Amino acid sequence: MIFLLGEAEAVFAWAHIGPEDAVLGVLPLFHVLSQMANLLLPLVAGARVVYLSTLNTTELLKALRERNITAFAVVPQFFNLIHERIFKEIGQKGRLTRLAFGIVRHVTVFCRGFGFNPGRIFFGKVHALFGRRMRLLVTGGSRFDPKIAHDFYSLGIDVLQAYGLTETCGGAFVNPPDKNVISSVGKPLRGVEAKIVDARPSDDESPASGEIIMRGPIVMKGYWSRPDATAEVLKDGWLYTGDLGYFDTDGNLFINGRKKEVIILSNGKNVYPEEVEGQYLQSPYIKEICVMGLEGQDKLYAVIVPNFEILRQRKVVNAKEVIRFDVESLSSKVASTKRISGYEIWQDDLPRTTTRKLKRFEIQKRVQARKGSDSAGEFAASKPLTACNGR
Repeated sequence: MIFLLGEAEAVFAWAHIGPEDAVLGVLPLFHVLSQMANLLLPLVAGARVVYLSTLNTTELLKALRERNITAFAVVPQFFNLIHERIFKEIGQKGRLTRLAFGIVRHVTVFCRGFGFNPGRIFFGKVHALFGRRMRLLVTGGSRFDPKIAHDFYSLGIDVLQAYGLTETCGGAFVNPPDKNVISSVGKPLRGVEAKIVDARPSDDESPASGEIIMRGPIVMKGYWSRPDATAEVLKDGWLYTGDLGYFDTDGNLFINGRKKEVIILSNGKNVYPEEVEGQYLQSPYIKEICVMGLEGQDKLYAVIVPNFEILRQRKVVNAKEVIRFDVESLSSKVASTKRISGYEIWQDDLPRTTTRKLKRFEIQKRVQARKGSDSAGEFAASKPLTACNGR
């Protein structure tokens, strides 16, 4: 219990939460983030809590507005869906409206650089989606697309990315409300020490990344009746998270991925799959992508799920060709070690965990099983290519 109280004190030092606040809870209470954000913190602060039994986006937005929610922590998927809804609606407007929308977004970003946020004035309808009293939007649990984060920023909305583990009672890092650094998970909460160990230089100009370790009052003392597992992650009081990242010169933490998910190619190069996936997800025609390294190869391979809705909206006849064009175009912008040299197209959504993380091992196992059972070429589809043109 003392660790949970330590987490509560650290959060209160990060941002004020009091009796005037209302929190919306959608995550199950067996999740440590929900226990902190939707149970202990409101209890200590005297804040009101609203629980929902559904993850339906429409119901979530309705609750945010009608219950006057002021703080909401949720996985990135929620913000991805809201982003898609907003920009889909704008895309259906006339050319002048789209042009004006883009110009005003640029003006908002410019003004925010000087400490003034006109977004609530320019984009009142968008802000109204989250309710008139909303002041803290926090996300974590999986990668949050920096492009989506910047798009919200350009609308005058800050989505604060956080990072933590069950072993740290939830959040250990979070961006401050008044200084959100996009792509970063911010700085450590009060009392938390963190550093990078075993950093390795990158093949390009990006900073050297290593394993994130931390210690402090929120870090567990060990796993119940599991001394072997405890010894693997706790060393001299430091928790070895298994996550990889780096600090910028201001002390903000940037996460590259999981240590166990790093792809080591046959030429010895280390590649962070989430970083590569983020590059290719810039294509509007790619809904999902999972990057992997196949045994004995020094190049990257990927599974791609097309964005069928966009393909239909734009009346694309040959999905394979437009995806190929975008893949080749995006590949030309990154280092050779971060380019996918082959891929296959799947119709169905990629398997994920309950926190929306890709089940990489399962996906790679299916790919290797297929490759072992047929003689498909470099570019393949899991179903006939005509199926990729729509549903």
